[in-house]
Amino acid sequence: MESSLFFKHKNATYISKLNMGMKIMNIKNNLRKISDFSF
Repeated sequence: MESSLFFKHKNATYISKLNMGMKIMNIKNNLRKISDFSF
């Protein structure tokens, strides 16, 4: 029981880190588009 709970928690943190990484990538891409557009 404890191990499955720990596994779920590890999975959740991994997924949230993955989501954060995707958001950062999207922001960087958007910034690049904006800078390309303004220059």
